[in-house]
Amino acid sequence: MNRTFLPQKSRGGLYLIITLGGIVALFSCILLFTFPTLTNTPFTFFILILFIVFLCVFAYFIFAFYTMKYVFATDHLLIQWGLIRRKILYENIKTMGLTSDWIYDGLRLGGIALPGYYGGKFMLLLNGIYEHITLYSSTTKNLVIIYYKQGKKLKTCGISPENPEAFLSELQKRNDQIEKTTIKTREPLESEPEDIIRNVLYSKIAFIASLAILTIGVVFFVVLFVFLPPIVPVHFDVYGVPNRWGSKLELIGVLILLIVVGLGFTLPLYILTRTKTELLKSSNGYKLMLVALGINLALVIPTIATLLLTLIAV
Repeated sequence: MNRTFLPQKSRGGLYLIITLGGIVALFSCILLFTFPTLTNTPFTFFILILFIVFLCVFAYFIFAFYTMKYVFATDHLLIQWGLIRRKILYENIKTMGLTSDWIYDGLRLGGIALPGYYGGKFMLLLNGIYEHITLYSSTTKNLVIIYYKQGKKLKTCGISPENPEAFLSELQKRNDQIEKTTIKTREPLESEPEDIIRNVLYSKIAFIASLAILTIGVVFFVVLFVFLPPIVPVHFDVYGVPNRWGSKLELIGVLILLIVVGLGFTLPLYILTRTKTELLKSSNGYKLMLVALGINLALVIPTIATLLLTLIAV
């Protein structure tokens, strides 16, 4: 007999909708402010594609939040999260249990993490070690952790059924060989001092490199801007031939967008790695800054290419 558990109630979906609305509003304001520039440079295509991707990702996460549920089927536990339907055979489940606290030290590797909504790949400090875990939850309070075998590997997932104790009891009815335990989430992490120092250093280097790339883009823009004549090409056809001219002041919108988006990713990510001290003891803290570095490269390279094309055409 099937039995369905819904996730614990939260406002995660609402927060996500509000976040999406804020991003759309911010992008619309930037677009209106820089309309002549953004609609008439090669940089436009990149920005619009990036924005459409963001919209699709956010729309999917909203859909996934409102379709999330945990179903006890005949021989397996079904976890549904959007289009993902993960089946875990009862016979493959080795250990299960509630977490000892709702405060976690970890890193989101891929997915979403908002107050009231956690979905995707994470690394969490569980029982004193960082573990790869997949979360399908609406909260981190009373999180149910399940250890199960998939092939030859031991996998971990975390869910948040509305009645955790009833969920665990039901799961034990399906397989009474499952070990029930308490998962410690605040146990100190043992790590060598050299590892801590090394990973903090990597984080700082990646942060400085990210800022350096952004600074190079801004300086390059300013230097070229000074030497550009008052009237410059602001739109090119597919062959790189200018087909519309306008004031060089229209290009300032590109500079504003470069600074806002670049710092908007770099500073929050660096603050995150600095506040999560335990995270820096793992080998993943500095990878956040590598993400910021990649984003700044993706912003600076099209900007420089656009300015060079403009300068060549003058």
